[in-house]
Amino acid sequence: MTDKYLEFLRFSIDENEGTAINTEGMDWEGLFEFAYEQTLTGVIYHGIEKLRESDSRPNDELALKWFVMSEKIKKKNITLNMVAAKLTERLGKAGFKSCVLKGQGNALMYPNPYMRNAGDIDIWLDGSKKDIIAFVRKKAPDAIARYHHIDYPIIKDVEIEIHYSPTFSNNIFNDIPMQKFVREHRHDQFDNWVELPEDTGQICRPTDSFNRIFQLSHIMRHYIREGIGIRHFMDYYFLLKRGFTEEERIQDEKTIHRLGMKKMAGGVMYVLKEMFLMDEKYMLVKPNEHVGNKLIQEILLAGNFAKHDERYQYNSNNRLKNYQNRVKHTLDNFRLFPSEALGVITFPMWRQFRSLK
Repeated sequence: MTDKYLEFLRFSIDENEGTAINTEGMDWEGLFEFAYEQTLTGVIYHGIEKLRESDSRPNDELALKWFVMSEKIKKKNITLNMVAAKLTERLGKAGFKSCVLKGQGNALMYPNPYMRNAGDIDIWLDGSKKDIIAFVRKKAPDAIARYHHIDYPIIKDVEIEIHYSPTFSNNIFNDIPMQKFVREHRHDQFDNWVELPEDTGQICRPTDSFNRIFQLSHIMRHYIREGIGIRHFMDYYFLLKRGFTEEERIQDEKTIHRLGMKKMAGGVMYVLKEMFLMDEKYMLVKPNEHVGNKLIQEILLAGNFAKHDERYQYNSNNRLKNYQNRVKHTLDNFRLFPSEALGVITFPMWRQFRSLK
């Protein structure tokens, strides 16, 4: 039935007028669970709204449940748009240029900017790590600082992470060129303004060229550490569908190779080809079937961020157990990405050394 669900997912995001789909025999309860586990509830409901009167549909009880959840997703997107715009303005007045990563910037690429399940707000500031942490702790003295971001708990029910770097590599030796890439391209990211829906305000989001590298690194890092779901590949699909020149593709391929992401990039291209039927003209590298099939297997088994993966059972209240599960998850992928997997275990020691230094 999974193939049927993926077919409906493609129908849901198809922007061509008049596209039809045969829903006869659809397991709507199963589709609902699939959408929930992959945080695609709003996206799939967008497809349900596109169905013709003659098509098979969910029963009234399930349809109402789906509608209510999709309205909550829309409401959260509206809230996060407002917060992102006000936060951008507030940070600007404090002397920091900013750039919203993923989230509300990615939602603008979808057929409907309110259909994407919203999460938290990740915002990257143009400043030194020391200055950013000092600024945050004036408002939140107990804020937890991590390698590339610090929590900013100033708004109830909205998780905010302030970044001094947008990403990092699990592998120490790949992280050095990764941070160099970030430094070389950082300034353009803080001037790439976009309008949010319904005159909510403005934010900066990464340029497409930077985003193609940044979001690939995000997929790779989270896949190795804990698992990742279809939504993140969908984000990348909509990003690549915006297009690029052959010269840009060649440059991206060189960067991907330099940052140690070539194998993952090939796997991601294969996933996008199989799941979303993405045309090869949008591919940055040649698809890698072996890696891609492994990614698809893990995506469908684990759900978004492995929250539904019974093999690991992450529990946010037990940090030791979470770490043990993360190590187990990482080692299970050792044969596919050995240097990255080893980095998950050794990188915390490297970060501790850097902190002491």
